Amino acid sequence: MNEYLQKKTTKYNVELFDTTSSTTGSIPHQQIVLNREVSEFKSVVFEPHQGKVAINVTARKVLEAGQKQFSNDPFVSVVDLYQIKTDSLLGFVVKKVGSPSSEKVQEIYFSSVGNIFCTVDKETATRYSLNFYMINKISNEG
Repeated sequence: MNEYLQKKTTKYNVELFDTTSSTTGSIPHQQIVLNREVSEFKSVVFEPHQGKVAINVTARKVLEAGQKQFSNDPFVSVVDLYQIKTDSLLGFVVKKVGSPSSEKVQEIYFSSVGNIFCTVDKETATRYSLNFYMINKISNEG
């Protein structure tokens, strides 16, 4: 996780390196820019079988027009899912899959096959819930 200033605003990104490439002298890499106001970086989980990455952060809640904030906590704990692909023309490519709808994610896990994603959400101080998500197909390319 990298932290940097851009026009007096703190930005965050995660860098991924393709160490399986046979190129000599340079290692292909991509940057995932997090378009959120991050207050705490929690974890990055890599699933190697199907090439998925999950990034878990605590960020400032962004309210859409007309939305109301019902809690006193201005932060949400969210996860962003990404798919890593190697293309013969484009090379090392990272695409955003999406984000689960939960805002209280504490831990994230992938199944050993990689198509099932699990989150542990903190409902109250003593109550946690397990949520399972099945990832069917990312895009038409694969």
